[in-house]
Amino acid sequence: MKKVILLSLLLAAGAWATPVDGRWVVTFQTPKGTKELVLNLKADGDRLTGTVGMGRKGRAVQIVDGKINGDEISFTTKAGGRKQQNRAKILWTGRIDGNELTGSRQREGGRRGRPFTAVKQ
Repeated sequence: MKKVILLSLLLAAGAWATPVDGRWVVTFQTPKGTKELVLNLKADGDRLTGTVGMGRKGRAVQIVDGKINGDEISFTTKAGGRKQQNRAKILWTGRIDGNELTGSRQREGGRRGRPFTAVKQ
């Protein structure tokens, strides 16, 4: 009986979990205008993995240190520079509300983040 109750609770918690898996199109403002990126996200419990499509050539970088806590997500990417040690860390945080993700991306050590919105495709 205890196993049935526990299984029911786990299934119910999964039904209420925020659906993060999938392709998200991100838009944000830069001094040069509006930019778009593509997030491909995959949840595994409280762990978040995936890629962020960068640049016009569609290069993608891996998400590292990805976390999910309810409807909040956070992860890090590395951008710029050909050598690993020259790449800047970009810290992403956001909140999912249905098919919309809003948040901020900030260079590690930066003064302020840049807001972004994303829509699930």
